[in-house]
Amino acid sequence: MRNIELKPRTRSDIDQQVGKLNLKALWVPDRKRILIDGDEPPLKHRWNEAHEIGHSIIPWHEIVLHGDNHRTLKPACHHAVEAEANYAAGRTLFLQDRFQRELLDSPIYLDSIKRLHKTFGNTITSTLWRAIEHMGSPALGVVHPHYLPENFAWVSPCRYFIRSPAFAAQFSTFTGLDAFTMMQSYCTWKRREPLGEAELVIDDDSGQSYIFFFESFCNTYDTLTLATYRRQHAMVVGYAGALV
Repeated sequence: MRNIELKPRTRSDIDQQVGKLNLKALWVPDRKRILIDGDEPPLKHRWNEAHEIGHSIIPWHEIVLHGDNHRTLKPACHHAVEAEANYAAGRTLFLQDRFQRELLDSPIYLDSIKRLHKTFGNTITSTLWRAIEHMGSPALGVVHPHYLPENFAWVSPCRYFIRSPAFAAQFSTFTGLDAFTMMQSYCTWKRREPLGEAELVIDDDSGQSYIFFFESFCNTYDTLTLATYRRQHAMVVGYAGALV
């Protein structure tokens, strides 16, 4: 490994890096400080801070975070660094395995997500994301702006499309747009709180049909949807012959 000289960064260096990469938060190792974008909602500060703490406690991150993304830090490496910082943040804010134990203690609905959001003090979006990641059964989540702007990107409407490992493996061709389209059948698009619920059918990669329970609500600025596996869709076959 080649040696990299870590020079203290000036205020102008920091401002340039923040502007170039459009960062919402930044860990400055030589100053032992975490900087957070003042335009970020206060509820997101906790996650941003934990993410940057993750960078600070993983030894090799200090070296790569000083690199130039176009030369010394390839995209795959950058993604690995961010994923590790996110993992550290999640383990910290959700108290290691305690969140998973409390999540799986009872049937999982949006009310469960709201309760855990208050218990652990994290945003409801990060709580939804964490819950779906820990589900052993197929499940998905959708987060998108509640009020759609005139230039809304209907081709890619979801801010986040979250899949449990089991869903990603069995329903790999199902997209966020597919989920968003299905939601139109039951969502009332009120201003706040419950927007509707329904049992809907999703086909897996082999063509088998399964029923998922969809439920959506609005927290005034985003619509959040959770869909969990219920059962295999039963085929009903009609028979016109006489009974013997």
